[in-house]
Amino acid sequence: MSVQPAGLYPWLRPTYAKLANLDGNDHHAVLLAAPKGIGHGQLVSRLIELKHCSWPNNSASGQKACGGCQNCLLHAAGSHPDHIVIKPLEGKAQISIEQVRACSAKVLNKGLISPYRVVEIDQAHLMTVSAANALLKMLEEPPTNVYFILSTDQPSQLPATVLSRCVKTTLERPNPTQSLNWINRQLDKPISLLDLYLVDCAPLSALQMGKAGGFEQLHEVLNGYCLVLGAVNAVNFNAQCISFIEQLRLLEKSVSHDEMLNLMLWLNNLSLKKHFVPQSIVNEVLAPEQAKLLTQTSPRYVLACNSGIVELRQQLIQNNGINVLLQLQQVIVNCNQPLN
Repeated sequence: MSVQPAGLYPWLRPTYAKLANLDGNDHHAVLLAAPKGIGHGQLVSRLIELKHCSWPNNSASGQKACGGCQNCLLHAAGSHPDHIVIKPLEGKAQISIEQVRACSAKVLNKGLISPYRVVEIDQAHLMTVSAANALLKMLEEPPTNVYFILSTDQPSQLPATVLSRCVKTTLERPNPTQSLNWINRQLDKPISLLDLYLVDCAPLSALQMGKAGGFEQLHEVLNGYCLVLGAVNAVNFNAQCISFIEQLRLLEKSVSHDEMLNLMLWLNNLSLKKHFVPQSIVNEVLAPEQAKLLTQTSPRYVLACNSGIVELRQQLIQNNGINVLLQLQQVIVNCNQPLN
């Protein structure tokens, strides 16, 4: 039986049950590897509330915060002084060493309300090298009664030294069919399985997009890139690429660059499945004419394009000032050049 705090997203409950049952002697640092759009922040909040709670409720399945003690009321108000949050500052792309140093100074002092201080580091992969090194010093010699919860959707971008000091818990995306049922119970106009895949099967992203009516723009990106893939061996390939990039320029205000790149990567991977695993999910989610276009491309092009898009996405993380669409045009055009 799992712990099911009121309002906790159903796909987070098994992980909450596992982590809520850890005793006080367990590791001082936990790393949550979680994809975007599944609401892992809610899980982090519940675990921190439980750690600080003065009178946690016991049950056969574990513990949960009481909701009524001073610690819980402070958390509800978003003002608990022993909850330290580190994340990229507004307008900044990375977590700086100054932020980590400020945290280090705070945790040397005793808790103001609770005997425990909890440091939450959101998007931990965005720490600069110097910030990660400063954090490592705290993880190697943690102050008494200080606990760390790191979260990231890109754990491979964290230094191995930081990873080795944490107990890692991986959160998976929920089953697509279950997600779709959960989402459509909350929408006036239901979304499709394809819609869910367009946001990487992230239920909260799909719910937000469904409420805002934003799937139409994602379908435009999908259809445009299908035409590019279908034209790889055609004489009008370059013209099709330019047309697609111009289409993306018109959509920049409603679809982020990250969403564009992720959708293209997903479609590339579907194309590979269509080539090598004919009875794949391609036939479940795409229209027949879209699926046909995927068979007209070449695996060599798709693999090269995937590599270029992944590299571009990494550049985007490190430098928000790059001309993403210009770089993307170079990727999708150059990947179709003949091999030397």
